[in-house]
Amino acid sequence: MSASTDGTLKIWDRNNRNFDCVTSIQTRGSIVRDAKFRPNFEHHFAVALESGIVQLWDHRNTSNPFHRIMGHNGMVLSIDWHPIKDSLLASAGR
Repeated sequence: MSASTDGTLKIWDRNNRNFDCVTSIQTRGSIVRDAKFRPNFEHHFAVALESGIVQLWDHRNTSNPFHRIMGHNGMVLSIDWHPIKDSLLASAGR
């Protein structure tokens, strides 16, 4: 997965020689600071936005995130899933 300052996320297929983009998602209006796939849930990932929001996505349905968390007054700089308890997500802000 790659993220861009224009708010775009792209998921790439590393199983082919061309590394084709298989999914492109627009987070709508905020710079993406971090993105991480959820362990044991191959279709779910979290996105940290400069707006202070963490979004949870399912890449099978890219029209909207399935959950939004407003956890920071400033930008969210980093996120990470707990390595064992995959329902826990940590976020770090400015």
